[in-house]
Amino acid sequence: MYCLRCEREIPDDEMDKKNEELKTLYGIDSLEKGECPVCGNQMVRGPPV
Repeated sequence: MYCLRCEREIPDDEMDKKNEELKTLYGIDSLEKGECPVCGNQMVRGPPV
């Protein structure tokens, strides 16, 4: 998943692990909703080419 605003990428194979870490440590579930945990923007599949 990729955030167009932050220009950050989270590889698909790490999404579950990152989501669990964010929920456990900070109570943030934005990745489950497809939102960037940094800015809240909707994330898209892969970086733009």
